[in-house]
Amino acid sequence: MFLNSIKAVFKQIGLLILIYALTRVLFYFFNYAYFSFDAFLSALFYGIRFDLAVIFLLNNVLFFLLFLPLKFISNSFFQRTYQVLFIVVNALALLFNCIDIVISSSFKKDPLSTSLLPWEVKTMVGR
Repeated sequence: MFLNSIKAVFKQIGLLILIYALTRVLFYFFNYAYFSFDAFLSALFYGIRFDLAVIFLLNNVLFFLLFLPLKFISNSFFQRTYQVLFIVVNALALLFNCIDIVISSSFKKDPLSTSLLPWEVKTMVGR
C-alpha cells in the first residue's frame, strides 16, 4: 500500500508540473510580443522549481495523509474524498494561474514592467 501511495503522489506531481508548464506556454502564446524566445525557455526551465514549491505547499497535507499507516486510507470513501480535495485545491490554483493570462493579454501591457494599478506605484515610490 505504501508503494502505491508513493507512485500515486509522483504521478500527481508529474501531471501538475505538465499542467503548470502548459499554462506557462499559454501565457507566452498570448504575450509573445513582450518576451524573447530565450526568456520563454528560461521561464520554462526555472519555473519547474517554482511549480514544485507551489505543488508541495498546496498539497502537503493531502500527501501526508496518504503516507499515514492507518487502515482507513485504503477505504474507497477516503480515496474519493482525497481525489475530490486534490482536484478542487489544484483547480483553484490553476484558475488563479490562468487569470494572469487573461489580464495581461486583455490589457496589452508588459506584465513584468508595468503595474495595472497606478496607486501601487505611488505607494512603492513613497509619494
